Amino acid sequence: MTTSERAPLTGACALALATAMALPAFNDPALAGILALLVGLLCISWPQVLELPSRVGSGIIMALSGLGSLGIALAFGTTGLTTKLVIIIAVALFLSFAHEMLRQERSRLTLSISGTASGALITTLSVTWLKCWALASANGPASVGFLLTMTMGLALGTLCLALPLPSAARVSFALTLSALTSGFLAWALNYPLAIITMSAVAGIVLCTAALFVFFLLSRVIGAAHPVQSLAVAIAPIALTGILALLFLEVALSYVPTDLGLTVIPRT
Repeated sequence: MTTSERAPLTGACALALATAMALPAFNDPALAGILALLVGLLCISWPQVLELPSRVGSGIIMALSGLGSLGIALAFGTTGLTTKLVIIIAVALFLSFAHEMLRQERSRLTLSISGTASGALITTLSVTWLKCWALASANGPASVGFLLTMTMGLALGTLCLALPLPSAARVSFALTLSALTSGFLAWALNYPLAIITMSAVAGIVLCTAALFVFFLLSRVIGAAHPVQSLAVAIAPIALTGILALLFLEVALSYVPTDLGLTVIPRT
């Protein structure tokens, strides 16, 4: 699959997250279900795109990390999630080494360890989208709207990669549209100027990070295969959750009372 063929899936992943956040009564289970689906697809495609020597074992470790972090977040809440994620990542790293010790064939040892560990890190960090939702919903509807503006900017920006334009033009248009989308939605929700600016900056930063990961993985030889392309398309969205959480926490730190609105818009 080419870049233009993979891009719609990347944008669709971000749109699915935004849709789950916007649902009135099913946010937690819907968002967790979408993230679990993305984790499952990554567990299948990541070992294949990197051509890891023990794909089943690597996929199992990734699944334990990603689904385990989602299960812990749903069962015990997202309070103190950072500490829990550090423990999960440490356990995943230990399992990566133990996995290599159990292999009868020790060929491509470094590739197998690094590929498994990086895949487990990506699936684990995907739960930060759930943390974003919990933090925003606990603070109020305006904070949820701010999260949605970032996510929609990311979605529309990555969708631009499917346009039949030269690479430089596609990237420039994607970043511009991402910033404009996030900023316009924040303006439409009557947010203060500081929040509108932060929303536009968040949109372009999230889109930039997603494009970096997208194009880096696209350089892998196996990325042209349809199954391997799933990892190329999904990994950027899974990783950008940590940046969305960063922008959300910064916004709430400076304007803690539901982004400083006296009249909270409906989302």
